[in-house]
Amino acid sequence: MILYALWPYIVAAIVQYAVAQEFSNAHHHSNRRRRCRRGSRQVPSCSSAEERDNSGIFSKRSIFVPLVAALWLSCVVALDLCAVEEFAPISVSEAQSELRQMEQVMEARFRHMPGRDAFEAASGAISNFNASCQAKGRAFEDWRTKLDNELRAIRRQEEEVKTMDAGLKAAAARQGDRPAPEAYNARMRQRNQLVERLNARNRAYKMAVESYNGAIQKFNSESESQRGKLEGAAEAAAGRANEQQRWVMSRSDVDFYRRANALTARLLRSFGGAVAGKRLECVNAAASLRRELGELAARQERQRSNGLVIVQALLGGRVSCHMIVDTGASTVTISSSIASMLGLTNRSAEKVEITLAGGLVIKGHMVTLPTVNVEGQEVAGVDAIVIPETSCGVDGLLGHSYLDHFSYQFDKSRNPPVRFWRKGSGGGGP
Repeated sequence: MILYALWPYIVAAIVQYAVAQEFSNAHHHSNRRRRCRRGSRQVPSCSSAEERDNSGIFSKRSIFVPLVAALWLSCVVALDLCAVEEFAPISVSEAQSELRQMEQVMEARFRHMPGRDAFEAASGAISNFNASCQAKGRAFEDWRTKLDNELRAIRRQEEEVKTMDAGLKAAAARQGDRPAPEAYNARMRQRNQLVERLNARNRAYKMAVESYNGAIQKFNSESESQRGKLEGAAEAAAGRANEQQRWVMSRSDVDFYRRANALTARLLRSFGGAVAGKRLECVNAAASLRRELGELAARQERQRSNGLVIVQALLGGRVSCHMIVDTGASTVTISSSIASMLGLTNRSAEKVEITLAGGLVIKGHMVTLPTVNVEGQEVAGVDAIVIPETSCGVDGLLGHSYLDHFSYQFDKSRNPPVRFWRKGSGGGGP
């Protein structure tokens, strides 16, 4: 950091030295020309062509090297400044403002995810609506069946009336002009009562049919209106869910996690050991945010049938992170933000290239982690490679530079889904 503060003065000193050398060279060449003019006329020139070319106030060779050195130093420092800009010191007020913004993103993108939640709610509402329509349809079918049964009963009564009318007509023809016997009159009264009941039943049936048709019409109108609203809500929610998916596909979630890690690193670098009061609140809030994202990533992987195994690890006894247990990785990897939190920022460390899942090749540098502790199983002096963040909530891979010290057993029904024990300790088994 001292170099970053002093580099403008160093560059100025280099340029000033170069200019001073030029004036010195110019004075030297001027004296040589005066001596040549006082000497023999047989000497055509007092200096070579190269000397003449370099005799100006800014000669080509003498100033070139210092200026190139100054330019090189400026570029190096500028690049270094860009590299450490995300870990620059931060004040409490700046940290609080950053944390508020990140809380808004957490609410919108991770905790509730309005787009996804609205889509699921709309889909659930449509499913419930369809189930309600089916139930209502079954009720209408039962109602229609009752109406059909009633109509058949009415038709039977009508046939009964027709049969009675035919009998009475035949009896009246046989009777002729003689007075009707009592049996005939009783039969006529019975017929009239049946007709009255039939007429009442017909009136009730017609009212029931009108009620049924009205209910069907009302249901169809209301259901179409409700279906349109639900489908519109589902379409809008699907748009928001797709926008969330595009946000994830563009790796904005990884950028956000990198931002959370960088904020934590800046807080630790800025506050050092003086963490109390509002500073402590900021550090705890940033750590809580990182932990929430890590737990979310682990939970999502547990829900997948072939998900990755993510465990919580404590690095250097003070930095908590979430790491993928990768039995195919020869070395532990950590993100550059985690390395900064641990103070492992040696830029001259050995550079390496590693290939991640999917064939992605990235560059990193070697470091040695003071300690790595997973579920109480601690190893000191663990080799690791520092690489950029590659997924949200995950800080690196737990490779064989740690795993080789243990036997381990995977069981996704447990949390965490892997158990470690020292080799030869007899701690195996379920």
